[in-house]
Amino acid sequence: MCQLVEIHRFVENHTRLGDFWQIRRRIPRFLKNRLYLIQYEIASRFGLKKERFNQPTALPLQPGDWVQIRSKKDILSTLNGWKCFEGCRFMDEMWVYCGKKYKVMKNVHRILDERSMKIRKCKNVVLLEELMCNGSWPFGDCDRSCYFLWKEAWLTKIQ
Repeated sequence: MCQLVEIHRFVENHTRLGDFWQIRRRIPRFLKNRLYLIQYEIASRFGLKKERFNQPTALPLQPGDWVQIRSKKDILSTLNGWKCFEGCRFMDEMWVYCGKKYKVMKNVHRILDERSMKIRKCKNVVLLEELMCNGSWPFGDCDRSCYFLWKEAWLTKIQ
């Protein structure tokens, strides 16, 4: 049975006190995000921000489309200091696939955030066939075999 169907069995029961603690935990994250937005606005006004990577006009990608993963240099130009682009982390295990061609398996529009146990929306994210995490360092021996999430800005559609 799917984990999402049984989610009500292991999600905490909501109480007023529990809601208070959840809000209290979210305040630092909220303030951090606001500070990041202020820094981004200041940097953009003074011309200090990184240029966003221009996406090809052929996107969005559809299942069955063939794509080539961009070069390491192109992908690095999209990433911030935390190796993220629009909130999606580029994991170290993904570098070996740069420059290779793969088939789009599926578009991702919603995903389970396992920290908060909530379904989150995402944009311009796809799964590529055969590309899964092998459970190596730094996570230890994990046998879960999760698919890597690929932002469309990291991919080039092959005609």
